[in-house]
Amino acid sequence: VPRSRLTNAISLVMLVSVVGGIVGPALGGAVLETGQIGVVYLLHALTYVPALVAVARLEERPAPGGGPAPFTRAMLLDGFRFSFRTPIICSTMLLDFFATLVGSARTLLPIVADQMLGIGAGGYGLLATAQPLGAVIAGALASWRREIRRQGALFLLCVATYGVGTALFGVSTVFWLSYVLFAVTGAADTLSSIVRGAVRQLWTPDELRGRMVGVNMIFYMGGPQLGEVRAGVVAALVGAPWAIISGGLAAALLAAWVAWRDPALRTYTTDGVAAATPTR
Repeated sequence: VPRSRLTNAISLVMLVSVVGGIVGPALGGAVLETGQIGVVYLLHALTYVPALVAVARLEERPAPGGGPAPFTRAMLLDGFRFSFRTPIICSTMLLDFFATLVGSARTLLPIVADQMLGIGAGGYGLLATAQPLGAVIAGALASWRREIRRQGALFLLCVATYGVGTALFGVSTVFWLSYVLFAVTGAADTLSSIVRGAVRQLWTPDELRGRMVGVNMIFYMGGPQLGEVRAGVVAALVGAPWAIISGGLAAALLAAWVAWRDPALRTYTTDGVAAATPTR
């Protein structure tokens, strides 16, 4: 993919991923209405079959300059060193991790649907499509743009929007408003993911890109998963609404604090990105 079209390509990849997030919850909610909970898990398992077939058909690309080098511990550590010593990659990675750690609320959706909105299992399935729908809209808009400028400011704005949207979602007791707010969080999270993905690809040398992605996946996947644990624990202590509200506010305040403390991230743009990657 040419560097000038990298953001568009990442946006399209995100679209492919989140479309399933719309169809899946809606289908799951419909099946739950019949009381056949086991069928939901069966359908979920069957969706892995075409994915496994697709992976099996992938062809290995030869490494540049000959065969692959033997894997060593030093090679693994190089990925961590590069990720943490490159300011723009480290800042976006850690902010995303902590924002999703404190702001994740998806695991509380059944409680929101049942106790706060009173919409039942079918309504829960519909509500679960809100974030993916927001992600599709945001991804489509980003894929149409030729280039996104001022990526640093946009990233910070997206994280703040994600936090504020989550907090308001915890306040709402009206279904349509909750749906819109949850969709906004999905759109904001997707736009921030697109910006992060493009920045990381642009600043990482070819020989380190796989290891950089591996390091970032630890934080990208770990933040939301640990955040669901946090949400469950806080909900058990003070209730689901306050668990959602406090987490959203914490994510928004975190984005504001990083914007104040890190002017380099706030003003970052890929205009004229140098070939050499600055490290600290």
